[in-house]
Parts: sequence; C-alpha cells; structure tokens
Amino acid sequence: MAIEGCGVSAFVVWKDETCAEIDEQETRRHFRRVIDEIKGWGYFMAGGVEAEIDATTRAEKRKIISLAVEEARGEIQVFCGAHADSLWEQIEMAQDGKSLGATGVLWHPPSLYPGFTAPQNEEFIVEHLKRFDAAVDLPLAVLGVAPGGTTQNHNCVRAETYKKAADQIKNIQAWKVSGGNMVFFQKAHEIMKGTNVNVCPAGSSQPQLFLTHAMGWSRGALSGGSNFTAKWDTEVMRNAMEGRISEAFSLATRLKHIYDVVYGALPGIEYPGFVERYKLLGWLAGLIPEMHMRYPRLPRPNAEVEMLLQAMIRSGLYEKNVLDEARKRLNSYDRERLLRVRQQPPVLR
Repeated sequence: MAIEGCGVSAFVVWKDETCAEIDEQETRRHFRRVIDEIKGWGYFMAGGVEAEIDATTRAEKRKIISLAVEEARGEIQVFCGAHADSLWEQIEMAQDGKSLGATGVLWHPPSLYPGFTAPQNEEFIVEHLKRFDAAVDLPLAVLGVAPGGTTQNHNCVRAETYKKAADQIKNIQAWKVSGGNMVFFQKAHEIMKGTNVNVCPAGSSQPQLFLTHAMGWSRGALSGGSNFTAKWDTEVMRNAMEGRISEAFSLATRLKHIYDVVYGALPGIEYPGFVERYKLLGWLAGLIPEMHMRYPRLPRPNAEVEMLLQAMIRSGLYEKNVLDEARKRLNSYDRERLLRVRQQPPVLR
C-alpha cells in the first residue's frame, strides 16, 4: 500500500540560544501535539531535513527518533530521514532509525556529485536506491525536485527516473515532489500511474495542496509546514478529495496568506529561509516556546517576522489572544542580538 496521509517533517526545540542541547520536554510536547492532529490519517517524520535536522549529530538524530517513537505510542507510523551524499551514511541513518522503531524512511538523492544532474543522474539514482533498499528494507518516501530553473543542481529528478526506480524497488511508496510546479506534478502523477507510489506535494502551500487533491493527483502531503497547520492541511486535503470543493478552497485561500510569506511568494521576501520561517511561525502562534536556530541556520530579518504576524491576522485562523501574544513575541525579537550569540558545540555527540 502506498504511503499516504498528512506527513509532517518535525522540527525540534533547543534549550536555549546556544542551541547546544535539545529541550526534550518541549520537543516531546510539540511532537505529541502534531501526532494528535494527524493520527487519524498521517505519519510523522523525525529526522527529515526540516529546521536544523541537517545540522544535528548522529547521537542527536537518534534521540529525535527515539522521542518521536515514544510519543507516537504505536498510534502512528514514524519515519526517519536519510540525507547525505554517501550511500553508507544514508544506510547508517536509516538503520539507526529502524533499530529505534522507525517504520519508514524519507530518502534524499545525493546532490554534490558533479555531472549527476537530471537527466544524467538516472542510472546513478536508480542504482544508488537499489543498494540502499537492499541494506535497509523499509517503506521509502523519496524526494525529488522538478528539473530546470535555479534548483537544477539540487535534488532534481525526472519523473521517468523515479518510475524506473519504482518498477524495480517495491519499497518506494511515496514521492515528495518539491517546488510547487503544477505542470510537472501532473506529469509525475501520469507517469507514476500503475506503480505503488503516492505522488504528494512537499509543501503545505496553497493553491498547491488544494489543487493536487481536488484533481485526484495525490492522497496526502509531506511537509514541514504542517508543524503548525497539520489540522488545517488535513481538512483541505480531505475536503478536496471527497468533493467538498468550496469548503476546501475557502480554507486553502485563508492558509495562502501564511504560505505566501513562508515560501517567499510576496515582494520583499525570497524562497530561501522558508525552513527557518516554519519555526518562526510556530513560535509566533505559541506552539513552541522558543525559535532558536542552530548554525548554519541564521535568524531571519525582523521584517519577515512582522510579515508572518500580518499573514496570521489576514488568515482569520487565529484567536485574538493568540495574536496578542504573537505581537508581544514579535516585539521581543531582536535579530542583531541573536546574531551575536555564541552558539556552543552539541552536548549529545
């Protein structure tokens, strides 16, 4: 059966500005809230590449997966991430996750090899995946970006390439299609017909989430945005799939105010930084107590935090007390001070 539902790539909470240690209590609380929102139709991604997961140590990744498995309590599937240029490091990450109770893997194609860009990367990716699957043997969600444009050298994979891989590797059950390119998404959906792969959008952005489900192209998403909108994302997708188009579109339109800022679709803001804005939005909404980011992630400009608050207001999705607290948080945000903080080496290594 293909992997489907509201998949959430979860971020972690740090104890303080040094970002040297995971705040286990607050991270558990965040994980449990998300799990409660998606456990009827979803899965939890611990150690994907959202927030600073790519900046964590092997021991921290193991801790994050352990926390997620414990908080899931068997009520929901927990996946781990495999993101590295080395096949052996990817296998190590996945085997760590499997030993801790993860039941699936989000696999990222290596991106640093010169010459291995779409379409030349086809044989390389298929062979790499075959070796990874043989060593790990877990259900796989694979990530791929539409070839072309500014992302050409970063995780770009043709639909034909993943079709060839899926025909040979039955554990491939979902494709996280990144980039919001609806023309490519439809093509990917058509090409992957007949396989066991759910082609799903990588973001909670609108109108992408609404369109892919209203058109019957997908059954679920895998996104870091769902850290703070899982309940609404699920509602959009279910309504769209079940024919309640006006309800789905209405909610998607409200969410669009938020995601236009998160994904840099408005003047004065750019796409890079969207992962950091995930955590900032969660902090403004009062879902996590701190927004500290580990290097090389850097605090976002104050203007972006203001834009996020204004988007929350325009969406009409938040109560007045939440917005009042968000304004207090915004007023306390000082990027220049945060840039001067000397972060410390990880405690867990």
